[in-house]
Amino acid sequence: MTDYISRRSVMELVQFMPAKGGPIGMVPTKAVLRIPAADVRPVVHGRWEDRGSLSARCSECGCKSLRASHYCPACGADMRKEANK
Repeated sequence: MTDYISRRSVMELVQFMPAKGGPIGMVPTKAVLRIPAADVRPVVHGRWEDRGSLSARCSECGCKSLRASHYCPACGADMRKEANK
């Protein structure tokens, strides 16, 4: 599984490091490994499938919802047309 870390955390870490090496007794790669990984998941794109009523069904999970929402309330799929192109 891939680890994702905050760019800001890395920048804060390296901004005060000497040009040759990190904080006293710490190698730069070990310092980066100490930054906690973020809890992320891939973005899923879906679309609302029209069912001929006031609701529509999510193409990803089958959840029924109002078509006006930009995200599926059940699975979090991104329903914006721009993202689906």
